[in-house]
Amino acid sequence: MNKIAKSLAAVALSACAVCATAQEPASVFITAGQSNADGREYVNKLPYYLKGGYKYLRYTNVTSSGDGTFHEFKFDKRFAFCDITNYFIEQSLQTEFYAIKCAYGGTAIDTAATYSHLPVWCADEGWIGRNNAYRGDINKGKSLTKSLTEGFAACADVTLSKLPQGYDVKAIMWHQGESDRNQAGHYYKNFKDMINYMRAAVYAKTGREKDKTLPFIFGTVPHASKQYSRGVEEAQLRVAAELPNVYCIDMSDAGLRSDALHFDSAWTEYLGKQMYNKLVELRLVDGDMVEAEKPHKPGASDTLQVEAERRWDFTEAWAPEAEERLKADKAWPMFQKLGYRYSSAMPENRELAASDGYVFPATKGLFFKCSTGNRIIVNPGNHICLYGDNLYLTVPKVSPGQTVTIVTESAKGERGITTDNADLVELVRGGGKATGKVVNEWRVKESLTGPVDLVFHSDGGAIYVYSIQVASPYVQILVGADGKVTFSSDKACDVRPCAGMIKAYVATDYDASSDVLTLQQVDTIPANTGVVVIGEECLVGAPQVKSAPAVARNLLVPVVGESAVGPTETVGGVDCCNYVLQSVGGSVDFHKLKAPILLSGQAYLRLPATEAAGAEVVRPVVDTGSGIGLVSAGGMARGMWYTIDGVAVERPSRGLYVCDGRKYLFK
Repeated sequence: MNKIAKSLAAVALSACAVCATAQEPASVFITAGQSNADGREYVNKLPYYLKGGYKYLRYTNVTSSGDGTFHEFKFDKRFAFCDITNYFIEQSLQTEFYAIKCAYGGTAIDTAATYSHLPVWCADEGWIGRNNAYRGDINKGKSLTKSLTEGFAACADVTLSKLPQGYDVKAIMWHQGESDRNQAGHYYKNFKDMINYMRAAVYAKTGREKDKTLPFIFGTVPHASKQYSRGVEEAQLRVAAELPNVYCIDMSDAGLRSDALHFDSAWTEYLGKQMYNKLVELRLVDGDMVEAEKPHKPGASDTLQVEAERRWDFTEAWAPEAEERLKADKAWPMFQKLGYRYSSAMPENRELAASDGYVFPATKGLFFKCSTGNRIIVNPGNHICLYGDNLYLTVPKVSPGQTVTIVTESAKGERGITTDNADLVELVRGGGKATGKVVNEWRVKESLTGPVDLVFHSDGGAIYVYSIQVASPYVQILVGADGKVTFSSDKACDVRPCAGMIKAYVATDYDASSDVLTLQQVDTIPANTGVVVIGEECLVGAPQVKSAPAVARNLLVPVVGESAVGPTETVGGVDCCNYVLQSVGGSVDFHKLKAPILLSGQAYLRLPATEAAGAEVVRPVVDTGSGIGLVSAGGMARGMWYTIDGVAVERPSRGLYVCDGRKYLFK
């Protein structure tokens, strides 16, 4: 072959290679979950290699809206693990790829696990069929799963299906579970239903058989998190073992920010790299794995320490492996249909375990001792039974000020639970003999200098124990992605230690001419008092106080326990209209109720009907001490009009607006 022929052949081969590359479908990656998926670490801690941004990434967030289009990604105030993953995907692909995100802080899969004003990921067939996609207004749609799947469908119709090379959905990357801790017993089914629903929705759009088992990669909740639940973790691992193409990344020992909830920068980067490496391992990305060493985890000498909060719920279903090992162990025979009783002696404190040393996860961290014979009975998914007064249960390392709450029930007649450490604790409630179910609570004396081991035993004979909880003397306040919530509690608390993240306000006045509600800041929140809490998305523990100064005037009505609030009510002979805080179109205001709504741990605004007149929306404004001020006023451009919340508008209507730093009232 002469030189010209060889050159032509080389050109032809090169052209074929280019054509083959051009025909590769565009890669699509989906990220979803709650706050750790959304990202909570500040961009001033962004890894150096991300400061130049992206070249090939096309991005869209379908959480509350979605028109099917993609755009260039630019960092705002925070970053997430997916931003790390996307960087390494880009380095490997060196061509355009597409990322779809749907994440909302504080959200659960179970509809009963979190606040009623938040959307949920529930994919139960009946529930999801009755509910629309969340699009910024909780009254019009509550489903985040539909936000994701319908958002993806719009992206496919508007953009992806029009790509000449086509597209290929590679995987869903997920992090969530914290907000489901109180409904952990339902998480296995809920998680499984949600994954199956998402996969089916992608398959319905692509028609590709492989998408019926689209790879689903998730990270676990760190054990240091104040919202960690063993039940949720076990359910996640069980789903990963049962469903095809579901993969788990262990984040159990991850380091957190000072809020004890969100990944710090090093562990955000670590999870992002692990997600990428899993994509490479599964051959979803053609590239090389990157080094992903676990970051240094600070010790007591160089980090904020958060008091441990622990919970054992014996009514939760056991993991199949644990229950099978219990039933098969000859040392744990069935006893009188009450459960499985340990047949050997237990003269020293020890955790409950199988004969081979396997510690049962449901009781791990609790220690038992029996002076003669044995009296411990385990009934998985129901209770443990202390079958005699000589069986001792130890809850270790309870700190001063912490409470231990034990829910019990007498097996027969009047029986109860008591402690051998009456000199170390104060009895809050229960602690006596009764015939029914009793909530027993003790608080460790704050005068003590360090943690103590508390010993309990039955008083009068056999009792069932349903749950044990060790809680810190804090009132937990959750602020979602909207940055503004209502809150109330039956315990008073001090929010000053949390001032870097949240501030609390009571509503002192209402201006009917402008439909503006004046908010006045308070340092402490009295018990049974409604407040508005404004700040970054976070879960904080506000220290409990025995009492707080009473609020002279407050238009907010507390709803401490779950209760239905209707559109109107009559108080002292005065007809009133009720309003609840809602996020609509990016602005968080009080909206007039049209139908009853369930509230819990929240508050609502109650105004006399004669004052509120036809007001549909009431805007909360902070009183700065020198006249009202903006709740948020950062980044306002000159010549632009803004609401009092700092939301840009094309033209002002009725109410208060800001332009060039000055406030204007439009009637």
